Amino acid sequence: MTLTKMCWSLLLLPATAALGAQTTVGPFTFNNSTPQIRPGLTFQDMPEYSPTPGPLPDTSGSQDSTGVRMYTAADGRVYDHPVVLGRYAIQCIADWHTTGNRAYLERAVLHANRLISIKSVSGNAWYFPYRFDFDLSDAGTDIIRAPWYSGMAQGLALSVFSRLYEATGDGAWLSNAQQVFNSFLIAPSSAALWSVRSDPNGYYWIEEYAEDPSATGGDYVLNGHSYGLYGLYDYYRETGNQDAFKLWQGAVTTAKWAAQQYRVEGYVSRYCLKHGFQSKDYQLIHLALLLNLWDLTGDTGFAQLADLYYRDSPANSFSGTAAISGGVTGFRFEIWGHETASNPQLLTETGSTIGTRTVVRGQKGIWLQMNTGALAGWWIEKNPVTAYMRGVIQPITYIPPRNVMLVPGFSLPFRKFSAQGNVVANNDRYFPAERHYQFDQRATINGSEWLHLVNAGEFSDYWTPANSDVVVDK
Repeated sequence: MTLTKMCWSLLLLPATAALGAQTTVGPFTFNNSTPQIRPGLTFQDMPEYSPTPGPLPDTSGSQDSTGVRMYTAADGRVYDHPVVLGRYAIQCIADWHTTGNRAYLERAVLHANRLISIKSVSGNAWYFPYRFDFDLSDAGTDIIRAPWYSGMAQGLALSVFSRLYEATGDGAWLSNAQQVFNSFLIAPSSAALWSVRSDPNGYYWIEEYAEDPSATGGDYVLNGHSYGLYGLYDYYRETGNQDAFKLWQGAVTTAKWAAQQYRVEGYVSRYCLKHGFQSKDYQLIHLALLLNLWDLTGDTGFAQLADLYYRDSPANSFSGTAAISGGVTGFRFEIWGHETASNPQLLTETGSTIGTRTVVRGQKGIWLQMNTGALAGWWIEKNPVTAYMRGVIQPITYIPPRNVMLVPGFSLPFRKFSAQGNVVANNDRYFPAERHYQFDQRATINGSEWLHLVNAGEFSDYWTPANSDVVVDK
């Protein structure tokens, strides 16, 4: 997580508060749009859950002599890393839920105990230090010095201790969670450790990089903030603590507002609100956060924001086979996206390959970098008719499913596709009256967006186009 230092002040962004009242908890007064927790959540709905258990014995990453995962810093030395410890412990708890194998739970306890052993204590709160310096600029111009603290680590530790209490019933884990939760009630001070703050616009932030406590602004990193609000959710779920619930509401309110400020329409979102750094990896992390918050809250606003992030910038890890027909133009771009050459062609190609499907800085639309064929080495703009990647590309899943209305008076296509984009079943139908169904996935299939229907009778497990003939969240 490195940042290119560019001047991007929070004060340049809209200063409007979220709709709803303000709430006061401890020293913080913050915007609260009163989000609610969706009923009926299970451990499978929890962030960081994976249906595929990790390997036993653990073979990933460097480990010390006790089997605890370690982190190698830029200085070449090996350190305890609170985020590495926390994320792995959470994964092991989920794997224990999935498999019933107590070896996973024992590994979670091992890593949770390491968190306890490295803690710093400030008043009645526990914090988890990073014992290595970290360069936020990747150029030696903005180094946060050890020991430093992070709301991301605080949130992960709060989740670990809360979930271990749920798994074991051992009250010691709940007591540990209480000590971590206390850190979410401590405002920045030059004399104390801290990891949360209210910003000048009245939003409650969980800071990934808790730097100068006297500064009026912070980095405001959405990724770290999200792990903090997950921790508050886990703690509230186990305790019913109303302060934790209100802080969670404030943090969710912040995330919804901030996601709109991070977004760059038609390109890659910002990593944080303080800098102009943009990352394709964090674009996908932000998309996952929005889908998680749709799952936790059932607030369609998060699902709709996820749709926008999905369209702005796709995952660029996909490569595959192109379908090209008609007039297309290849382009070459320099690093900032300025065109340096063009190559118009009249083509019909069904077997040429694509190395990358992504966005290009300064250019509208999605672009395909060709590996083979007449335009090998050139970029062409994706077009759902004349130039696209074949197959089911970048599906995203909505839990719970969302509502969709099929507009009457049209003949609508319903398809089943192979992974390569071949139609394996169809069931086209004309509807004289509107139909209401649900969908649980969105994907780009053969160049166009489609929705995967569920709870739709004979049309369940079919895809239908995401176009003007369907109305989402209706």
